[in-house]
Amino acid sequence: MNKSDFINFIINNKPVCTSCDPFAIIERQCFYCKRTMKGKHYTFIYYDVSDTDKKKPHIFYTGLTCGKSIFEVTGQNPPKETNIFKLKEIIKQENSRNTESKNKSNVMYSDNINRLPENKEGLLITQLLLMAGVKKGLDFTCSLNMQFMQYPNKKLTFNIAQTFNNNTEAFCLFNNCKSIRDYLYNLFPDDYEQIELPIFESFIANKDKIYI
Repeated sequence: MNKSDFINFIINNKPVCTSCDPFAIIERQCFYCKRTMKGKHYTFIYYDVSDTDKKKPHIFYTGLTCGKSIFEVTGQNPPKETNIFKLKEIIKQENSRNTESKNKSNVMYSDNINRLPENKEGLLITQLLLMAGVKKGLDFTCSLNMQFMQYPNKKLTFNIAQTFNNNTEAFCLFNNCKSIRDYLYNLFPDDYEQIELPIFESFIANKDKIYI
């Protein structure tokens, strides 16, 4: 794909960047320059123009330089690097933003210091599934990833939690792991912090085995 074709592809398909990841679990190839990437990279999701119901998402990855070309065309602001293994840092940043918003308005905020807002926990789950490479229900995962990213009031419901859990079961059985979090911990024990998903777990508790 030459640069002109690449630019036309971006204009026609309007891919959305879902994350800037610090590393890849498996080797990934840059969509544009075809170089193999193990370090920092962007994840993009897009739908074919004919897919008006957005049922068949496509995912591709780029390095930071190639990703910059996409942002220049689409006008998106590149997301900050997020290491979901360092959840305490994410919660600290989120609480800092909520404190600033609270100080600037009279809106009451819940002081849940050690947990993420509902849409952020939902987004974290989709990022865990995408990072691990869970294929089942990929269209559902991508759709919810976009919704949790774009709508701060999006709720993590029982049906969503149940679907996420069911879609992950086969992956865990195939990889002989208790859960996605256990799978990632086994790969990166020195970097991984234990991730708690209290809202998700409240829906699954006493009903099904937790696979995320």
